Amino acid sequence: MLKDILQTHKQNTILVGKINRYLISKNGTDASHFDGTFHPSMATSCKRQLAYVLLGLNISNIGAKLRRIFDNGKYYHLRVQKYIKKMSKAGIYGIKLLTTEERIGPTEDNISSQPDQTLIIDGLKYVLELKSINDHGFKELMGVSEGYTDQIQLYMHVTGIPRTLVLYENKNDQEFKEYVITYDADTVRKILDKFASVTKANKREILPERECKGEYEYKAKHCNYCSVCFSEANFKDIVKMVKTLREEKEKRKKDRAKERE
Repeated sequence: MLKDILQTHKQNTILVGKINRYLISKNGTDASHFDGTFHPSMATSCKRQLAYVLLGLNISNIGAKLRRIFDNGKYYHLRVQKYIKKMSKAGIYGIKLLTTEERIGPTEDNISSQPDQTLIIDGLKYVLELKSINDHGFKELMGVSEGYTDQIQLYMHVTGIPRTLVLYENKNDQEFKEYVITYDADTVRKILDKFASVTKANKREILPERECKGEYEYKAKHCNYCSVCFSEANFKDIVKMVKTLREEKEKRKKDRAKERE
């Protein structure tokens, strides 16, 4: 992250570099997924990464551009959620809004989730998932990707709603595509078994076996935890690391508060 911040100082701009530095500085500040519970977005994570997250090890490396992309996605969510809220309030088109980004859990399986919306459409309950995608991806889109399907299965598991409507929007021209995913108990059981094995390993104070054979495997190269995973750090080392990072974060917070006084 420090390298990225230093790079922004080299940008010969009036405002762009400052915006990018601000966005990069937000890395590590989002603790919503580091609350000691599993989240649907973790459905395809390896066991080692799940253990790190469960212990509270927050290693974020989101570039400024990617964070802007995420923020644009959030505004798409807000816009569609507003459409649905107004239709529901007006009582038109068979739509009844149930919840909007309501936090659920932790469940007995130690899962916490926050579906985009849950609603009734023409008498049937749905989980609604909203996704924005670029023009090329939209035109090639033939269905929901397998990894994302696993995440959706957990939303249905937690809410008890047996179907999900995934609404994709083309970022270029705002065209829509929609797909319906139904609940698959076998898929959910495999994910829950993986979560349970990680919980068991944490209780025994050991890290699950590393799944990647080398640091240069595709999955490893794109994992924020790669350097930690391929280090000699054991379970107790990770616990100490988390404690140190939290203390440093709290110190920075207090220092900033003093500066404002």
